[in-house]
Amino acid sequence: MNKKILIPAVLLGLIVIGIIGALLFSGPRMRHHPSLEAYEAELNQPPKDAVAFGKEEIRPSEMQLPPANQKNMKQARTYYNYYCVFCHGKQGYGHGPVGQSYVPKPANLHADSIRQKNQTKLYEVIFKGPGHEPVMERIVKPDHRKYIMMYVRNGFR
Repeated sequence: MNKKILIPAVLLGLIVIGIIGALLFSGPRMRHHPSLEAYEAELNQPPKDAVAFGKEEIRPSEMQLPPANQKNMKQARTYYNYYCVFCHGKQGYGHGPVGQSYVPKPANLHADSIRQKNQTKLYEVIFKGPGHEPVMERIVKPDHRKYIMMYVRNGFR
């Protein structure tokens, strides 16, 4: 090989190795950088004029349950089958396939302890009660809740 080409190639190689070595041994280290834990991060705050939506306040005592006519019962049965049947069973006796693995077991919705509750207490038991926390209140759409309450009140016709 030609000496004229070999010497510059070797010099260039040594220079590259020297630069890499210098960066490896004297370059930036993570210990020089500030650390930020997830809980220390500042979250972006909404603008001062922002309006919250999607979480309407529900007052069970003011909720108007629909009349228990054939059309509304059909709609209520649909919602019950969508949200409740897996734990409480088709007839509401608490024997649904999923609910049997829960502690406490799902309530018998025909029990006097359920039937005698006023509207506010019934709402709290259905949507915030033991075993539901905090799922049912987040899952069941507000428009569907009155139908489920009406269905429980009117005996699964």
